[in-house]
Formats: sequence, C-alpha cells, structure tokens
Amino acid sequence: AFESVIKLAAFIAVGLYVAFWLFDSPWQLIQRAEAEMALSEQLSWNNLWQSLGMLLVVMAAFLSLPRQFQVMVVELKAEQDVKLSRRIFPVYLLLFAVFAIPLGLAGHMLLNEKVPADAYVLFLPGEGGQTWLILLAFLGAISAASSMVIVSAIALSTMLSNEIVFPVLFRNMKRHRTNYERFRLELLNIRKALVFLVIILGYGVFYLASPDTISSLGEIAFGAIAQLTPALIAAFYWRRAT
Repeated sequence: AFESVIKLAAFIAVGLYVAFWLFDSPWQLIQRAEAEMALSEQLSWNNLWQSLGMLLVVMAAFLSLPRQFQVMVVELKAEQDVKLSRRIFPVYLLLFAVFAIPLGLAGHMLLNEKVPADAYVLFLPGEGGQTWLILLAFLGAISAASSMVIVSAIALSTMLSNEIVFPVLFRNMKRHRTNYERFRLELLNIRKALVFLVIILGYGVFYLASPDTISSLGEIAFGAIAQLTPALIAAFYWRRAT
C-alpha cells in the first residue's frame, strides 16, 4: 500500500505539472494535440476497436496473473480489507487513467520518438528543467517496479515450490521427518532459493532482450495468461468443473 501511494503521488504530480505548467491548461493541451496529432483520426472506429481488444486482454490477464492471486488471496488478512479495497481500488485506477491522458498527449508532441512511450513520465519534467520532479518520478517508478518484482517473485516461487519442488522432495524422501522445525527451515530455504532463481531468470530475459521488445514481450505474455481467464471464471461459478 505504501509503494502504491508513492507511485500515485509521483504520477499525479507529473500529470499536474504537464497540464498546468508545460501548458496553460488541459484545454490548451487538447487543442494543440488536435492540431498536431489529428485526434479525430486517432479516435477512429478502427483504433477504438483495437484499443478495446487490448483492454479486454489486459483485464483478463490482470485477473489471472499469479501476483494478483498472491495479493488478493494469499496475503489477505481480514474480510474488512476486501470491503475497503473494493472502494479504493477503482478510484486508484481512475486517477491513473485520467492523468495518463495529458502525459500521453504531451509526451507524443514534445518527445515524439526520442523516448519510449512508457518513459514519458520520467522525461517530461526535464522539458521544464524540474530536477526535483524528475527525482520524484524516478522514485515512483522504482517503487512500482520493486513491488512488482517482489510480489511476482514470491508468487512464482510459491507456485514452483508447491507444484514441482515439494512433491518431488516428498516423493524421494526415504524416511519420515520427526524434527518439524528443521524441516520447516529447509522448506523455507528452498523457497528463498526459488525467489532468487526467479529474479535472476527475469533479469536474464531483460539483459538478453532488446529494450525495444520489452513492451511487445509484455503484450505476448498478457495474451498468453489471458487464455486462463475463461477457466478461472468458470471455476468461480461452476464448482464441479474438471
């Protein structure tokens, strides 16, 4: 929750800076974007249908990602936390969606093809020489990335240990363990090693892949994990499904 507050505060700060400092108002930004980018053509039906399709894939992937299960189920402490998150989370997403509009428009006009679109939030403050805002945006990006890596690594290590490592370990165990504390520490160390392995493998992909292909790899991964969503939704409402 703390890293989400930092990320949201940094994103809103950069969005307000773009809307009211780099430009006189959001309306001036929209008018200039209409003149330079032909917004009416960007909002054609073909582009809207493509965006809608991508939105559905992302929503499905969001529901099926292992880290979402880790956050929503494994780390759930009390039922009242669910009631609170159901009210706060939509507002959280709405704020990101609203402030992404000026960032996207200003980034496309001022930065164009010089930087990737997902780096606009880091480079736009530099257009006005606001070093402190660049630092705040960088802290927000580090906060978002670190939490994503930590939660994903824990979720994947749990899946690997529960579904692969522990069954093999139990199957090859020659005698029954009587020292519970020692056995618990062994399992904990295995899970820690798997967390390290997942992070190293992720870094290896990042190191080997071209920076220009990272976003496309993310889209492919989202499309792959989204295929699990129909089965997941069926499991919610059809308990006897196999």
